[in-house]
Amino acid sequence: IPRYVDTFEEEEEIDIDKLVLKQRIQESLVRLEKQNLVSRNGDEWMFLTHEEQDIAREISHEVISSSELSRTLAELVFEEVWKSQTKVRHKNSKADYEFNRLLDGKPWKSTHHELSLELITELHDEYPLYTEAKCRLYSSGNPSRIILRLNQGERLYEELQTYLKIEQFIQSKYDNASPTGRKILTFKKDENRERKERLRFQLERLIVTTDIYALGEQVQIKAAGSQAILEEAINYLVSNSYTKLAYLKPTANAFTEISAVLSADSVQQLNLGNGDIPNHLALKEVSEYLKIKASHSAVVLEDVVKYFSGNTYGWKPEWEIVLLVARLFMAGEITLMMDSTPLSPAAALEPLSKSQKFKFVSILKRKKTGTLELNQARNLYKDLFTNLAPEEEDALVAAYRSKLNDWDKLLTVYAPLANQPHYPGKTAIDGLQSRIKKQLAIQDSAAFIEALLKQKEDWRDAEEEYHDLTGFYDKDKGQILTWRRLLSGLMAVKDNREKLLEDAKVANALHQLEKIRDNLSPYGTINQIESLLATVESANHALVEEKRKHALERVDAHIATVQTDLEQINAEPMLRNKALLGLQQLRIKVETSNSIPTIFYLQNQALELMDTAQDIIQKAHEEQLKAIAKSSVALPKTDNLGATTPNVSTPKPQAPVLKPTKTIKASNLTIGKSYLESTNDVESYLQKLRSELLQAIEDGQRVRIE
Repeated sequence: IPRYVDTFEEEEEIDIDKLVLKQRIQESLVRLEKQNLVSRNGDEWMFLTHEEQDIAREISHEVISSSELSRTLAELVFEEVWKSQTKVRHKNSKADYEFNRLLDGKPWKSTHHELSLELITELHDEYPLYTEAKCRLYSSGNPSRIILRLNQGERLYEELQTYLKIEQFIQSKYDNASPTGRKILTFKKDENRERKERLRFQLERLIVTTDIYALGEQVQIKAAGSQAILEEAINYLVSNSYTKLAYLKPTANAFTEISAVLSADSVQQLNLGNGDIPNHLALKEVSEYLKIKASHSAVVLEDVVKYFSGNTYGWKPEWEIVLLVARLFMAGEITLMMDSTPLSPAAALEPLSKSQKFKFVSILKRKKTGTLELNQARNLYKDLFTNLAPEEEDALVAAYRSKLNDWDKLLTVYAPLANQPHYPGKTAIDGLQSRIKKQLAIQDSAAFIEALLKQKEDWRDAEEEYHDLTGFYDKDKGQILTWRRLLSGLMAVKDNREKLLEDAKVANALHQLEKIRDNLSPYGTINQIESLLATVESANHALVEEKRKHALERVDAHIATVQTDLEQINAEPMLRNKALLGLQQLRIKVETSNSIPTIFYLQNQALELMDTAQDIIQKAHEEQLKAIAKSSVALPKTDNLGATTPNVSTPKPQAPVLKPTKTIKASNLTIGKSYLESTNDVESYLQKLRSELLQAIEDGQRVRIE
């Protein structure tokens, strides 16, 4: 160094003052640095080679803007020193408060929070003007901002500028540098990392010794580190900016509590003066705010949350505010609406549990019902449900809801029955359930009562319909059992209807029953069913018995004929069963049938079954004849010695006699005319019939005339 320090005189005294000597050396080194002959890295000085001197001169020509200096300084403070911290936990409320970050009046990244922290540094254009008086004044004009005025640092500006010049030069020249140049730049980059660390460390020390101002006062914060300074500063700002912060004591889990409040079985009116109610002071504040804001027009839940998150409140987290709104809602003080429709507690749970839906939820101060209207609603309640009504509005509405829900549950049970053919009340049930659903959908109690009174006569008519339906469908004492008798009775005589209508008295009773069955509201005439059914059923029974007796006589005659044929051929039991089975089964059907057309049909079927039986008998008889003929053939005989003797005929068995049956249908015999119109016509027809009959007899047949 001495050979470069040409300012020393040869006659310099040995005992020269060391401080003066140090100062003169420092001045010489600075001059050498400006000449790019040496470089400085903290307290270390290094001589530069020719290549290093050339690069140093190029670096010194780099231009750094004041905005780039400020940006880098802000990055060092907010990202390096304070590790990108944007929120602080408040010690008393245990809530997290986000804050904006500013440096020399310029924001760092997002600045949309209620609270702000600003640093004033020596890079500020008006730094000298920020005296204690100005800092107090500046902080009082920004009630939600705390200000940290950093003292001047040791070579802070120079170090920051050198750091940026080197970084900028390396970024632009490194790729095109020579191998030696790259080696030098790599060394410079290592130096710059150390320089950045020194800057960070110096800023930490400046923050610890900074002057702090908030709300027009200088704040005394005793903390050992920069992180603690930040925590204490924001805590001070929160505690002193939000004067009503203490009104709200955070719950263990506000989000879960919202669900519990909205799921409560009962609705209770809050007495906001009652100190036993959780956060009663906060509830009162929200209630008073909504009384003003939501009395005439709706206020959006999102705006309510923003209001109480800032201003003089600072309540966090947002679920605590929503919980207060939910309590007021369940207490009946406000109405929550979404898409212009009032919300029920169950429907309110989903939008109140998702912050992104706060903007869609509106709040209105609930309208109270007048005394006159309440009395009218209580009288209507007594008329509809024959019970005394509660006095208080919310309890009255709750009682209405309970009773109407009971109605709806019973109607839901009746609906499947009413959907069956010929069951009354379907239209009435649908109308009642629609009316009940529409009424229960009204969540606001005042609007609920207003709607009831507006249609009170319609509700009285609805009560009469409901009374008729319960009187009909009640499983224990309803009219439904008689109604089922009616339907089964009409179904039983359905096949015989045309025959029954031939009797004037029976026809009148039958018409009356059918009229009752087809009536949409038959409830007043159901007491006539039993007597009318007795008339119809008695006539039907007599008519059926008459037709059945005649049919059984015909069937029995056919059975007797078959049995006679079986006797003639000495039929075995198996053949008897086979021949008689169809007729016997048909006889049973005739005995059990109550349908006259069915009895007539079975009677005609008996004739066909008899023919079938006779065919079976005839076939069996033919088999008998073949067997007898075979058994009568003579066989040759041999004696004891084996000699053959002439054939000897055995006696021929006597074959049973059974004449074949021929059926002559008299209607099929014609004389070429459709009608018999004279004596000659009759004689001609009888002659033809006689010829047919005689021919059958001559052929050895027996004749059945149909």
